[in-house]
Amino acid sequence: MNNKKILVTAANGNTGFLASKELLKLGFEVRAFVRNPRTKKAKELKELGAEIFVGDIQDIRDVRKSLKGIESAYFVPTYPNVLFQGSTFATTVEEMKTKNVVVLTQWLSSNSHPSIYTKEHWLVDQTFKRLQNANITFVNPGLFAFVYFMMPDLCYNLE
Repeated sequence: MNNKKILVTAANGNTGFLASKELLKLGFEVRAFVRNPRTKKAKELKELGAEIFVGDIQDIRDVRKSLKGIESAYFVPTYPNVLFQGSTFATTVEEMKTKNVVVLTQWLSSNSHPSIYTKEHWLVDQTFKRLQNANITFVNPGLFAFVYFMMPDLCYNLE
């Protein structure tokens, strides 16, 4: 067993769950950050050997606790509040001197995109890029096309 534990946020979610399972299969120790330990996925991860960490990704105290003793993490922001979660996690990564972070983002992220959600991803990306002490890897798949439907209300009259 590898003696380096990896934190995976949103471990009950789609990519966090699968990443946790794969890391466990490869022999890594996993600390699975979840909100609800009673879900089917959290129970399965625990059965597979993951340490289940219950917390709120938006609470910096929980993020600090989750990163204690962790050198590598997989950060998965969840909707809503991507910007707040990303800022909190990045701030804590720098504070806790986490060495390696994989950040799930999206290939559409841009400061000029009409979707607020996509703009938030871009701002989170910029925040992580400014970290001084961590190696950051961005994973930006095209899985998040649904954000095209998350646009601010139109500010003009169509008549």
